[in-house]
Amino acid sequence: MNYNHYRNMALQDFKHYNSLRASLDILPRQISMLKNTGIYSAPTGERVMHSVSTDDAVVAQISRIEHLQQTLEINRARIACIDAALNAVGKKDREMLFSFYINRQRGSVLNLARQDFTDRSTLYRRATRALQRYVCICYGITKD
Repeated sequence: MNYNHYRNMALQDFKHYNSLRASLDILPRQISMLKNTGIYSAPTGERVMHSVSTDDAVVAQISRIEHLQQTLEINRARIACIDAALNAVGKKDREMLFSFYINRQRGSVLNLARQDFTDRSTLYRRATRALQRYVCICYGITKD
């Protein structure tokens, strides 16, 4: 696989970064909610007798819980990897990556250009170099 493949993977990580981070808070709540409903009776804590169709629903619920737990672990690992690579690129590059790819808003490039007293093309070159450093750190791939 070439550099562009890993560059696109990094851009996808940046695109979903805020959603992944939010899922680290929301998924445990979903798991807790599912665990606290329907498998055991609330007053006695004993297993409720189920019909076949209800047993299928219980199995489906357990399956959903396991899926959400696996998703939570995957998202934790992805965020940890992204954060580690962002911390490794340095403060200026990290700010550039956040501004250009993670928290991009309309007019942000123009605002950055005004803040840095530079033109937009220089900022795009800096962002490209920051992305190259990130890909090199995160995936061990260089553009060369």
